[in-house]
Amino acid sequence: EEPRIRAALVPGKVHRDVIGEDGGMFCLYAVDVPARSPALRLDVFDTVSDLDILVRYENANVSPDAFDFKAESLASREFLVIDPEDDRYLKPGKYYVLIFDQIAAKIPEGFSVLATLAPEAPRELLGIPGIPHQATPLEVCLSATVEITGTAARGSGVLVSRDGYILTNWHVVRGDDGLPSSRVSVAVTRDFYNPPEELFTAKVLKYEEKSDLALLKIVSGYYGQPVPGGYVFPYFELSADERVTIGQPVSVIGFPDVGGSGSRVSVTLTKGIISGLMKFYDGYLYKTDAEINPGNSGGAVVNAFYELVGLPTTIVGDSSGKLGFIHPVSMLPSSWLMLISGH
Repeated sequence: EEPRIRAALVPGKVHRDVIGEDGGMFCLYAVDVPARSPALRLDVFDTVSDLDILVRYENANVSPDAFDFKAESLASREFLVIDPEDDRYLKPGKYYVLIFDQIAAKIPEGFSVLATLAPEAPRELLGIPGIPHQATPLEVCLSATVEITGTAARGSGVLVSRDGYILTNWHVVRGDDGLPSSRVSVAVTRDFYNPPEELFTAKVLKYEEKSDLALLKIVSGYYGQPVPGGYVFPYFELSADERVTIGQPVSVIGFPDVGGSGSRVSVTLTKGIISGLMKFYDGYLYKTDAEINPGNSGGAVVNAFYELVGLPTTIVGDSSGKLGFIHPVSMLPSSWLMLISGH
């Protein structure tokens, strides 16, 4: 049976669609590439789901087992650039584009797809909206906790300066080769009801494998465009006094994998107490009974005064309950603190 084509994509024209269970959680399109085109670029955006792209040349039977090109990441803003490696122009003809959700939530989700005939990101996607002002200390904490996506993992992070320094766990931004991810995307929350939006990319400046910590700096917009001058990020102020004792309540903020029914989740807060202290190399860790799950790594742990006291790092225990371990911010290297403060 011939696959059903949802629509023909017109280069330069945004196509809005809905992916859902009735269509198998995928949509198939066709796009004609004229002779002497320098590239075919496909952008998927305006969605809260983790959608991926598969492309096949002159063959509509596209699947995860049959494709010529793919863009597959943990981000909701996906893009694929097809250009010739040896020849000056792209091979003309019909390209079939499959957009799909690997973690089908069975809930219809809208998205936009745009085909263009140039390798650069289209102008329509280059604007960077501001982060809404938050009225309460808790809302500032929620906004200052971001989602971090490296080349091999996805987790959370915390903004610790108005100009875009971020703390997270090293394992969140470590690539499969053991080196810092070549591309790190940063998604920020602009609406607490929805998953965060990928708006920025960051560079790994410092990392420590022993403590599983990394320091990042936002360097550009998601498509490599400059961050607008004067852009201000919500952030946690680092304090030497963490005000933490055993039995004290704390809240954990991040993007745990279990925090939603779809392929991406909204910011999530759980509560618990400081359950104890534990020696760790030349420092210590906090123990907590607060709910921590994969995806929380590198996020925020705050006390009752909404001060950042540490980053959730690891979880132990399965059959008899779980304890989480928190790396205190007071144990950060002094050289990192100097960078963050601008000294």
